Amino acid sequence: MEEYIQRLDEYFEGKKDKDKRLIFLVAFVAVAYIIYLLVNPSAVEVRENVESELNGINKELNDLKNKPKELNSQIARLNREIQEKQSEVASVSQKNSEVSQKVKELSKLLAGSNINVYLNDIARDALDTNVTIIRIDNMLNQVNPLSFAKLYDVNVTFETESFNNIVQYTRRLEESIDAIDISDIDMKVNDKGNIYGHINISSWGVRYE
Repeated sequence: MEEYIQRLDEYFEGKKDKDKRLIFLVAFVAVAYIIYLLVNPSAVEVRENVESELNGINKELNDLKNKPKELNSQIARLNREIQEKQSEVASVSQKNSEVSQKVKELSKLLAGSNINVYLNDIARDALDTNVTIIRIDNMLNQVNPLSFAKLYDVNVTFETESFNNIVQYTRRLEESIDAIDISDIDMKVNDKGNIYGHINISSWGVRYE
Protein backbone atom coordinates (compact mmCIF):
# COMPACT_ATOMS: atom_id res chain seq x y z
CA MET A 1 0.00 0.00 0.00
CA GLU A 2 2.82 2.41 0.88
CA GLU A 3 4.45 1.50 -2.41
CA TYR A 4 1.35 2.60 -4.33
CA ILE A 5 1.16 5.84 -2.38
CA GLN A 6 4.84 6.55 -3.12
CA ARG A 7 4.30 5.96 -6.81
CA LEU A 8 1.32 8.37 -6.79
CA ASP A 9 3.43 10.99 -5.09
CA GLU A 10 6.18 10.55 -7.67
CA TYR A 11 3.58 10.71 -10.46
CA PHE A 12 2.00 13.96 -9.22
CA GLU A 13 5.32 15.53 -8.20
CA GLY A 14 6.18 16.54 -11.75
CA LYS A 15 2.66 17.67 -12.62
CA LYS A 16 1.39 21.19 -12.60
CA ASP A 17 -1.38 22.25 -10.22
CA LYS A 18 -3.78 22.64 -13.10
CA ASP A 19 -3.11 19.11 -14.31
CA LYS A 20 -3.49 17.77 -10.80
CA ARG A 21 -6.94 19.39 -10.42
CA LEU A 22 -8.00 18.02 -13.77
CA ILE A 23 -6.90 14.53 -12.86
CA PHE A 24 -8.74 14.71 -9.49
CA LEU A 25 -11.85 15.99 -11.22
CA VAL A 26 -11.81 13.14 -13.74
CA ALA A 27 -11.25 10.65 -10.95
CA PHE A 28 -14.10 12.11 -8.89
CA VAL A 29 -16.46 11.96 -11.85
CA ALA A 30 -15.48 8.37 -12.57
CA VAL A 31 -16.02 7.33 -8.95
CA ALA A 32 -19.36 9.18 -8.82
CA TYR A 33 -20.46 7.50 -12.03
CA ILE A 34 -19.54 4.09 -10.68
CA ILE A 35 -21.47 4.80 -7.48
CA TYR A 36 -24.45 5.99 -9.55
CA LEU A 37 -24.41 2.78 -11.56
CA LEU A 38 -24.36 0.75 -8.36
CA VAL A 39 -27.02 2.73 -6.52
CA ASN A 40 -29.37 3.75 -9.34
CA PRO A 41 -31.14 0.34 -9.89
CA SER A 42 -31.96 0.11 -6.19
CA ALA A 43 -33.19 3.71 -6.18
CA VAL A 44 -35.45 3.07 -9.17
CA GLU A 45 -36.88 -0.03 -7.54
CA VAL A 46 -37.51 1.80 -4.29
CA ARG A 47 -39.15 4.65 -6.15
CA GLU A 48 -41.39 2.28 -8.09
CA ASN A 49 -42.37 0.49 -4.90
CA VAL A 50 -43.17 3.76 -3.18
CA GLU A 51 -45.16 4.98 -6.17
CA SER A 52 -47.08 1.68 -6.28
CA GLU A 53 -47.90 1.90 -2.57
CA LEU A 54 -48.90 5.53 -3.01
CA ASN A 55 -51.22 4.62 -5.89
CA GLY A 56 -52.77 1.88 -3.77
CA ILE A 57 -53.34 4.29 -0.90
CA ASN A 58 -54.91 6.85 -3.27
CA LYS A 59 -57.22 4.16 -4.69
CA GLU A 60 -58.35 3.10 -1.22
CA LEU A 61 -58.90 6.72 -0.33
CA ASN A 62 -61.01 7.30 -3.44
CA ASP A 63 -62.99 4.12 -2.71
CA LEU A 64 -63.68 5.35 0.81
CA LYS A 65 -64.77 8.71 -0.55
CA ASN A 66 -67.12 7.05 -3.07
CA LYS A 67 -68.63 4.52 -0.67
CA PRO A 68 -70.76 7.04 1.24
CA LYS A 69 -72.13 8.22 -2.08
CA GLU A 70 -72.95 4.67 -3.14
CA LEU A 71 -74.49 3.90 0.25
CA ASN A 72 -76.57 7.05 0.16
CA SER A 73 -77.75 6.19 -3.34
CA GLN A 74 -78.72 2.67 -2.30
CA ILE A 75 -80.48 3.90 0.83
CA ALA A 76 -82.44 6.45 -1.21
CA ARG A 77 -83.45 3.75 -3.71
CA LEU A 78 -84.55 1.36 -0.94
CA ASN A 79 -86.53 4.12 0.73
CA ARG A 80 -88.33 4.80 -2.55
CA GLU A 81 -89.12 1.11 -2.96
CA ILE A 82 -90.37 0.89 0.63
CA GLN A 83 -92.63 3.88 0.08
CA GLU A 84 -93.99 2.36 -3.14
CA LYS A 85 -94.73 -0.95 -1.39
CA GLN A 86 -96.37 0.87 1.50
CA SER A 87 -98.56 2.75 -0.97
CA GLU A 88 -99.51 -0.52 -2.66
CA VAL A 89 -100.37 -2.13 0.68
CA ALA A 90 -102.43 0.89 1.70
CA SER A 91 -104.27 0.82 -1.63
CA VAL A 92 -105.03 -2.90 -1.35
CA SER A 93 -106.15 -2.49 2.26
CA GLN A 94 -108.45 0.35 1.24
CA LYS A 95 -109.97 -1.74 -1.55
CA ASN A 96 -110.43 -4.71 0.78
CA SER A 97 -112.08 -2.48 3.33
CA GLU A 98 -114.45 -1.06 0.71
CA VAL A 99 -115.33 -4.53 -0.61
CA SER A 100 -115.86 -5.83 2.93
CA GLN A 101 -118.15 -2.90 3.71
CA LYS A 102 -120.16 -3.49 0.55
CA VAL A 103 -120.54 -7.18 1.38
CA LYS A 104 -121.76 -6.32 4.87
CA GLU A 105 -124.28 -3.84 3.53
CA LEU A 106 -125.47 -6.31 0.92
CA SER A 107 -125.71 -9.05 3.56
CA LYS A 108 -127.96 -6.86 5.69
CA LEU A 109 -130.19 -6.08 2.74
CA LEU A 110 -130.36 -9.72 1.72
CA ALA A 111 -131.13 -10.82 5.27
CA GLY A 112 -134.04 -8.42 5.47
CA SER A 113 -135.38 -9.14 1.99
CA ASN A 114 -134.83 -12.92 2.09
CA ILE A 115 -136.92 -13.47 5.16
CA ASN A 116 -139.75 -11.46 3.63
CA VAL A 117 -139.58 -13.44 0.37
CA TYR A 118 -139.30 -16.62 2.38
CA LEU A 119 -142.44 -15.87 4.36
CA ASN A 120 -144.32 -14.78 1.22
CA ASP A 121 -143.46 -18.10 -0.47
CA ILE A 122 -144.74 -20.02 2.54
CA ALA A 123 -148.02 -18.07 2.50
CA ARG A 124 -148.42 -18.34 -1.30
CA ASP A 125 -147.84 -22.11 -1.33
CA ALA A 126 -150.40 -22.50 1.43
CA LEU A 127 -152.96 -20.51 -0.55
CA ASP A 128 -152.31 -22.55 -3.72
CA THR A 129 -152.85 -25.84 -1.89
CA ASN A 130 -155.96 -24.79 0.09
CA VAL A 131 -154.14 -24.61 3.40
CA THR A 132 -155.15 -21.80 5.73
CA ILE A 133 -152.28 -20.12 7.59
CA ILE A 134 -153.37 -19.24 11.12
CA ARG A 135 -150.04 -18.02 12.43
CA ILE A 136 -146.39 -17.77 11.38
CA ASP A 137 -143.59 -17.46 13.94
CA ASN A 138 -140.06 -16.95 12.63
CA MET A 139 -136.72 -16.75 14.32
CA LEU A 140 -133.42 -15.54 12.84
CA ASN A 141 -130.54 -17.67 14.09
CA GLN A 142 -127.10 -16.41 15.07
CA VAL A 143 -124.63 -17.69 12.46
CA ASN A 144 -120.89 -17.24 12.15
CA PRO A 145 -119.87 -15.19 9.09
CA LEU A 146 -119.11 -17.16 5.91
CA SER A 147 -120.37 -20.45 7.36
CA PHE A 148 -123.13 -22.67 6.01
CA ALA A 149 -125.73 -23.04 8.76
CA LYS A 150 -129.41 -22.80 9.61
CA LEU A 151 -130.46 -19.20 9.01
CA TYR A 152 -134.19 -19.18 9.84
CA ASP A 153 -136.64 -21.27 11.83
CA VAL A 154 -140.28 -20.75 10.86
CA ASN A 155 -143.17 -22.37 12.66
CA VAL A 156 -146.40 -22.41 10.64
CA THR A 157 -149.72 -23.03 12.36
CA PHE A 158 -152.30 -24.15 9.78
CA GLU A 159 -155.75 -25.58 9.18
CA THR A 160 -157.09 -27.47 6.17
CA GLU A 161 -159.98 -29.71 5.23
CA SER A 162 -157.94 -32.51 3.65
CA PHE A 163 -154.76 -34.40 4.52
CA ASN A 164 -153.92 -34.40 0.83
CA ASN A 165 -153.68 -30.61 1.00
CA ILE A 166 -150.95 -30.93 3.62
CA VAL A 167 -149.03 -33.38 1.44
CA GLN A 168 -149.24 -31.00 -1.53
CA TYR A 169 -148.28 -28.05 0.65
CA THR A 170 -145.12 -29.65 2.02
CA ARG A 171 -144.18 -30.82 -1.50
CA ARG A 172 -144.59 -27.27 -2.84
CA LEU A 173 -142.43 -25.89 -0.06
CA GLU A 174 -139.64 -28.33 -0.83
CA GLU A 175 -139.81 -27.54 -4.55
CA SER A 176 -140.12 -23.75 -4.34
CA ILE A 177 -137.68 -22.92 -1.52
CA ASP A 178 -134.03 -23.92 -1.76
CA ALA A 179 -132.17 -25.60 1.10
CA ILE A 180 -135.05 -26.05 3.53
CA ASP A 181 -135.66 -28.71 6.13
CA ILE A 182 -139.24 -29.59 7.09
CA SER A 183 -139.55 -31.22 10.49
CA ASP A 184 -141.74 -31.52 13.53
CA ILE A 185 -145.09 -31.88 11.77
CA ASP A 186 -147.88 -32.13 14.33
CA MET A 187 -151.50 -32.59 13.23
CA LYS A 188 -154.88 -33.37 14.79
CA VAL A 189 -158.56 -33.06 13.95
CA ASN A 190 -160.33 -30.10 15.53
CA ASP A 191 -163.96 -29.61 16.46
CA LYS A 192 -164.81 -28.54 12.90
CA GLY A 193 -163.52 -31.81 11.51
CA ASN A 194 -160.60 -30.04 9.86
CA ILE A 195 -156.96 -30.93 10.17
CA TYR A 196 -155.23 -28.53 12.52
CA GLY A 197 -151.50 -28.46 13.34
CA HIS A 198 -148.13 -26.88 12.81
CA ILE A 199 -145.02 -27.43 10.69
CA ASN A 200 -141.50 -26.36 11.56
CA ILE A 201 -139.53 -25.16 8.50
CA SER A 202 -135.79 -24.42 8.64
CA SER A 203 -133.85 -22.54 5.95
CA TRP A 204 -130.12 -23.16 5.40
CA GLY A 205 -127.57 -20.91 3.75
CA VAL A 206 -124.49 -18.70 4.17
CA ARG A 207 -124.40 -15.41 6.04
CA TYR A 208 -121.71 -12.92 4.98
CA GLU A 209 -121.66 -10.90 8.16
